[in-house]
Amino acid sequence: MSAIKKWHNEINEIANCIQRGMEAWVEAGEIIAKMLDEDPSAVDTIAREIPGLTKEILFTFERIGRRELHPSLLINNSPGVKRLAQVSYSQQERYVNNPMPVIVCVDGGYDTLQIKCEDLTPQQCAQVFDRGVIRDDGAQRAYIEAEKKKAIMEGIPTEYLPYHVTKGKATFRKGCILTKREVKNMLAVM
Repeated sequence: MSAIKKWHNEINEIANCIQRGMEAWVEAGEIIAKMLDEDPSAVDTIAREIPGLTKEILFTFERIGRRELHPSLLINNSPGVKRLAQVSYSQQERYVNNPMPVIVCVDGGYDTLQIKCEDLTPQQCAQVFDRGVIRDDGAQRAYIEAEKKKAIMEGIPTEYLPYHVTKGKATFRKGCILTKREVKNMLAVM
């Protein structure tokens, strides 16, 4: 008997418990938001009356209640989820359970990978997110190109380039075709 079959009922019960908990967080957040609408100092009273709840936690629940923060983003601490929590609620809803488009360099061109938010690396987060918004494909390409230029000027190896320059030498990671401009930039840092 496989582990999935053996624990099927228990796994479903765990999922149901977590879902009920998140629904309760939304309900608690709605109550906190209502209280704060009527009295902005209510957060002090709540914090005094419910030991262990800090103002920070209460304001987080307020964001959940106002539909500014998706509750499932609180149970994951990965870089991608942290950044997703900073964008609009509609974008959170879109990507909390669906993969995000991430542009990658492939053989001198670009391709799009679909990556779940919690699986994004810190470097991918820097590429995908920009001050509270999610970059579209064109903006991600522009970010990659800017990073390439920055790496060339600083002589720092980067995964976006098929080569890197150190101590006056160019090391090629794979076969590539360089434009005249790229050769000039490479020579400028040698």
